[in-house]
Parts: sequence; C-alpha cells; structure tokens
Amino acid sequence: MNKKVFKTMIALVVIFLVACYVLKIFFPEQFVMTVNNQVIISVGEYLNTHAWAFYIFGIANSFLSYWLYLCAVCKRLYLNWWQCLVVLGTIGVNIGLTHLDTNLYSAFSIISFVVLPLI
Repeated sequence: MNKKVFKTMIALVVIFLVACYVLKIFFPEQFVMTVNNQVIISVGEYLNTHAWAFYIFGIANSFLSYWLYLCAVCKRLYLNWWQCLVVLGTIGVNIGLTHLDTNLYSAFSIISFVVLPLI
C-alpha cells in the first residue's frame, strides 16, 4: 500500500474518533440506543449489576479492539508479548482514569490510539 494512502487512512480514523468523542461529550443524549431483544437486555443488566463481570467484559473488549487496531495499523497478524503488555498497561491506565476524570480518560484514549502504533 502506498505510504501516502496509508497515512491518509490513519489521519481519517483519528479524525473520526476525535469527532465521535467530541460529539459524545457534548451531546450524550444522541448516543442512546434502544434494544428490544430480551437476551441482550438480560446480559446488559447482569453486567451492570456485577462489577467483576463489567470489568472483565470491558477489558476483553478493549484488548480485542486495541489488538485489531494495532495489527491493522502495524500490518501484522499478531502482537508480541511485550506489545500485549503495553496494551494491557494502557487499559489499566484507562480504568484508573475513569475513576478520576472522564475528560482525562477521553483525552488519554485519543492519545493512546495515536501513540501506541508508534511504540
């Protein structure tokens, strides 16, 4: 793939993520979903009432998202063990920042999507 096209694709993804974060911060009522499937509702209620399941599901989902993103950006089929540790460390920092400040968490998430491929 041409490097110019690749850089343009990365820039578009970053702009899209930043736009989504900004819209979600300033207009949170526009991102509410309505679900009518009883199985999905029961799973969501279970995750909301059990903190351990919420965190395990969130960590697994975040790790999978970072894994796919980094494999696509770095043009690899898999990540090394130390790259997985960096991703897990980033997720740990994200969890810590959610307890401190949501805006700080959002800023760190945006920065990590740009910085992690460089590492």
